[in-house]
Amino acid sequence: MFLLSLFLVLGVALLSAGRVPPPDQRIVCGFEEDIVSSPWQVYLHINSSSCGGVLYKDNIVLTAAHCMEGSKAADVSVYYGSSKWQLGQVTNVSEVIVHEDYNRTKNNGSFANDIAVLVLSSPIPLTTSAKTIDLASETPRAGSWALTTGWGQIVDSINGSYPETLKGTYVLIEDHESCRKAYDKKWACMQSNTTTVTNEMVCVHGKNQGPCRGDSGGPLVSVPDKQLIGITSWTVHCGHPFFPDVFTDVVVLKDWILSTVSRFNH
Repeated sequence: MFLLSLFLVLGVALLSAGRVPPPDQRIVCGFEEDIVSSPWQVYLHINSSSCGGVLYKDNIVLTAAHCMEGSKAADVSVYYGSSKWQLGQVTNVSEVIVHEDYNRTKNNGSFANDIAVLVLSSPIPLTTSAKTIDLASETPRAGSWALTTGWGQIVDSINGSYPETLKGTYVLIEDHESCRKAYDKKWACMQSNTTTVTNEMVCVHGKNQGPCRGDSGGPLVSVPDKQLIGITSWTVHCGHPFFPDVFTDVVVLKDWILSTVSRFNH
């Protein structure tokens, strides 16, 4: 299937909230994940589409900037505290701050700096099924295990099946240079930065497992210490054996996150 280059080109941005079919789509080839094991995972309903998010403070959610393209705070509902899709508790968003250097239109399709901060209208009561997560102090070395979760598609197909429960899968951190070369080599003919791997990205390999449509904005978490490494950003083909999945590296962007969040947490 990966030889169908046109299909893959179209698939580059398919993690994006604005380019997905119905919102109830799940992680490819994953397992059911109890929300108590990943209590920082939230679900974002954005107009008629969806993304994941990460509860960083009781009033702050981190997500992918591309999830917010064409949307504003009033368009977002945040569901938390349940493994079931669009159940649990719900709260609203009062402000959206997208990274100032994220602009796919001006940057020829690049997903660089694909991160946004959502300020909640009111703090979430923290419980065993709704907890915050700390940012990692450093990006794990290549070969380290990590966990990614979400309510994204379980089969890389427009007509894929849609289970009701949060899914997760374990993936391996990919060497950054190898990841960059994989895309440079395979996509050298493309006249766009859509598949450019930049310094503020971290790559993983799931070997036929990984995030898919609807998982954007969700967490990549270190194992076993459970710190936030990345935010689900993009891939050319869900769970592809040759192309790594790419996340926004929150370690590289940690100063921006801390500076932005400090405006709303005193």
